[in-house]
Amino acid sequence: MTEYDVEEFKKRYPHLAKELAEGKGVRRFSDVVEGEAPPFIPGPVDYLRRCKSVEEAKEVLDYLERIGELDKKERADLEEQLDNEGLESFGSRKDFGYYSERYLKNLNLKALQRRLP
Repeated sequence: MTEYDVEEFKKRYPHLAKELAEGKGVRRFSDVVEGEAPPFIPGPVDYLRRCKSVEEAKEVLDYLERIGELDKKERADLEEQLDNEGLESFGSRKDFGYYSERYLKNLNLKALQRRLP
């Protein structure tokens, strides 16, 4: 991200600087999403619930352990649950578009658009 001196920013982008100073067009995403807020970081179980097979779930566990998202104990616990109880034990499968459907279906797109004076 490029850093600017405040005065340089005002000279280069006078209209944007004015809008930011007045608070126009500046909204938090959570202010326009109605209801439940979207999750910020999915956990290992969220990733497992997207898997179509036990083999795919084991690949996900390998990956999560490799990047440091899971330690050996957590991985062993999840793999034991996977082997003994199956993929369905983590909950129903989350299909493509799950988060969009759940968290963005009531999104007011008009509220996100910049309001012109």
